[in-house]
Amino acid sequence: MRISMKNEENMFYEDEQFFLNGFRGITARDPFAWQKRLFAQFMGAKIPKRVALPTGAGKTSLMVIWLLAWVRMLHKGMESGIPRRLIWIVDRRVVVDQATAEALNIREKILYLENNGDSGARNVLKIVKNQLQKFCMNHLNEEVPLAISTLRGELADNREWKKDPSKAAIIVGTVDMIGSRLLFSGYGDGSYFRPYHAGLMGIDAMIALDEAHLSPSLVKTLRQVENHASATAKSLIPMKMIEITATPRGQAAGTFSLSADDPDMKDPESELAKRMMARKRLYVHACETTPEEKSKAQHDALVTQIVSTAIDYAGSGQRIAIYVRSPQLAQRIYKGLVQSKNIRQNQVGLLTGTIRGYERDHLENGPLFKAFYEHDGPAKKSAGNPSYYLVMTSAGEVGVNLNADHMICDLVSLESLIQRLGRVLRFAAGDRIARIDLLHTLGKPTERHRYKKKILEKISETPEWKTLELLEARSKERLNQNIWNNGSLNSTDQWVDVSPWSFVANPFPESTYSKTPWSPLLDRSHLDQWAMTSIPDRGLSQRRPVEPWLHGVRESLPETYMAWREDVELISEASPGSKQLKNYFSAFRVLAHETVKCNTGDLISFLGISKNPPKGKNAKEKSVETPLEIPVIILHKDGAAQVLSLHQIEERLQEEKNNAFLSYATLLLPPSFGKLKDGVIDLKSTKSKVKDVSCEMAGRSRKRVLVDFDGSIWRWRDDLSDKGWFPVEGAPENNGIDEILKGFSKRFEARVLLKIQISAPSEMMENLEDDAAKDASKGTWLVYFTKDEKRKTVAFEQRLDDHLKQTEAVAVLLSEHLLCSKDLKDAIQIAARFHDLGKNRTAWQQAIKNNGSCPLAKSDTTGFNAKLTGGYRHEFGSLMELSDLATVSDGELVKHLIASHHRSGRPGFDQRAFDRMYPLAQNKKTGREVMEGFFALQKKYGWWGLAYLEAILKAADGLASSGYLDGSIDHEA
Repeated sequence: MRISMKNEENMFYEDEQFFLNGFRGITARDPFAWQKRLFAQFMGAKIPKRVALPTGAGKTSLMVIWLLAWVRMLHKGMESGIPRRLIWIVDRRVVVDQATAEALNIREKILYLENNGDSGARNVLKIVKNQLQKFCMNHLNEEVPLAISTLRGELADNREWKKDPSKAAIIVGTVDMIGSRLLFSGYGDGSYFRPYHAGLMGIDAMIALDEAHLSPSLVKTLRQVENHASATAKSLIPMKMIEITATPRGQAAGTFSLSADDPDMKDPESELAKRMMARKRLYVHACETTPEEKSKAQHDALVTQIVSTAIDYAGSGQRIAIYVRSPQLAQRIYKGLVQSKNIRQNQVGLLTGTIRGYERDHLENGPLFKAFYEHDGPAKKSAGNPSYYLVMTSAGEVGVNLNADHMICDLVSLESLIQRLGRVLRFAAGDRIARIDLLHTLGKPTERHRYKKKILEKISETPEWKTLELLEARSKERLNQNIWNNGSLNSTDQWVDVSPWSFVANPFPESTYSKTPWSPLLDRSHLDQWAMTSIPDRGLSQRRPVEPWLHGVRESLPETYMAWREDVELISEASPGSKQLKNYFSAFRVLAHETVKCNTGDLISFLGISKNPPKGKNAKEKSVETPLEIPVIILHKDGAAQVLSLHQIEERLQEEKNNAFLSYATLLLPPSFGKLKDGVIDLKSTKSKVKDVSCEMAGRSRKRVLVDFDGSIWRWRDDLSDKGWFPVEGAPENNGIDEILKGFSKRFEARVLLKIQISAPSEMMENLEDDAAKDASKGTWLVYFTKDEKRKTVAFEQRLDDHLKQTEAVAVLLSEHLLCSKDLKDAIQIAARFHDLGKNRTAWQQAIKNNGSCPLAKSDTTGFNAKLTGGYRHEFGSLMELSDLATVSDGELVKHLIASHHRSGRPGFDQRAFDRMYPLAQNKKTGREVMEGFFALQKKYGWWGLAYLEAILKAADGLASSGYLDGSIDHEA
């Protein structure tokens, strides 16, 4: 139908008013002109490939723009080309939390819309709320069914985004957590979730890569995924990707950017114009050194001048951001400031990537950081008030909402400098002027021509040199202009305008940007290997890790990671094998907030060992500061694990004459080893125990318990503490460890992750004459539990025929919301109808402890005794029972969905999975058909399209198993 020009204008006006009210309702302010323009583009189904906006322009409002555009199109009955899932990728842990807070605020504003005093905003938020409810299954009857999930190493996935894939969702995560899942290789995922996650991220999803300049390799990979998904998705909405950056490299088609013609950029009094034109003046200083001197002399000069410049701000009530590239330099500057007589320790903070995450999190939530979060600072800017200093590396450059008054920094490439500048006068209060002092060790311009040729060749083509040259040229240009205008020379005029808008109006050449690392192409062969998720990594030697596609191949020194845990010495006493240690690392994994990192080459001095064996007279008299019998648990980069003493590490180091076996390894040390102070490695700090933080994590808790049978009673001790033993109440002495742990699981409302026997019964019961009492299930056990506060599951019995009916009904509901094709809807419905027929086998029913006559889909007891089934897979049995599918448009898809609804079928089954009720030849024939069907369907629907269809059935199966239709579902889960 042709729409008249007048109607088009009215519709646009209505869209703009809808956005204006909705945006105001969520953010409590009017949108900027660029936000209106971007919303209009979304409504026209023109999603930009890149959004290039200066720091401070409000890039995270893209979440609001996406949601309002998606809702508006549905409300108008338009066919939406906007995906229902927004996946927000960021490269820093702290920024993940900030972006999650933004998303939660959106949902909260919609939930409590009645508190909004603006009637227009309330009306639009009601529409948003109603549309969110209408266009999903809403299995929990939520008022605002907008899923918000966070994927980073410290946080447990709340699963909101995948339980009901028909819900609109905002998923915030790191490069590793999102990128690996998109490529069928999710870190921490098993073979069940790998295709599930890939499907939901590759179809009907919009990926927004924040600070894209930090992840050029991921940008390249995502573009290739976008092209592959678009080419193969059949009647599905393929993944779309937006780069978001304040420092775009070069020009790119489809770039959305701030415009000088935007009304609020023309108005100098507007909030946006004040932010973009914030007065930031950069002064360039050459330290008293040159590149011809040794590195130590250059570093000494840099540290001395930075500390001296910073001390000048003492007592001024200002907030000073100090940036340097090296963590070692940052630590020296931090110590220099703390030791100054005019500055107290609580006025100085240190933020580097080498600080243990636990201490870094405390710093970010502490009073000093909060002073930098405030718009106008913690105190009146006047003499006598304390100044605050934050010394940082690149860990504080990106995304952190700091608001310093002034900055001191060393020389870096342009994109890093722009990010640093974004932490100064972030909110541009009043007529304040920020002073930025950039110090470098490249010498004065008048002296550089005398440098040796080799040195000049080494440094003159670096992005840092190119950045410095341009800054100096612009400073000189400004000085000359002032001399021309005023007729006088004033040294204070030698500054460069570094306001956010200055980099838009006068962009720097690409030679000032750091070089992007090489990354491989995303070809069909690698995607095929990753997509065969039923085959473990160890079973497919040609399958490559996904890291090069996420981060590129960088030339960097190898690193080693260290964590301190109370259980190290106990585990070493148990002499566990490699398999048991692997289970330990899998069940009680090392979290990012536990670790610090150092260059592997520095590990020798950290551990207090020697890379060379002693010679001559000193060979027998060697003395070391560190006791060499201290145990260390090592998780190598290939996944192998072992316990070695420091002495054994030293011997291997001396024998192999290199430290490659420790590269990218994780070392677990006992807290008594020390050498960590305030979260930073300190070789002198050997007398203080390091705090074990392995049980402190967000979203859920972990717990360690020592359980012991002393010959007469069972007793326990909490988290390896020294508070003494407590008797296990109501535990008969003839109970084994498994019975004891069932009681603990109920007591802690947690499940057992792992148990390790530390000592055998005979070691503790030497006086017992009755050998039968020395039961192998008794002794001393180290037990690990986990408890997720947000997940409460109640086991209940479900008949097989009821489960099949309920899964089919849920699959129909999900398909109605997620699919347009009738053929695909039919295939999923039929697959749901038959998916669990194979559970009707005696051995399988016995494995779930069903001794009744009625076959069950699940019993009211936990656990599955796989020994009774001998490797049989019920999915395969379901395939063997399938009736004629000749009337189904895509019978092969039905078979595949049944085959893959757990962890098999990608590409096939092991022979142990065969159904003994049928002849071997028939089993083999079905097995071949499954494998052939997988490859044919993957070619037809694409890697992500096929995985997405599987995810719909898996979600239906999961919701039905939770009792969605019969009322058994736990609405508090």
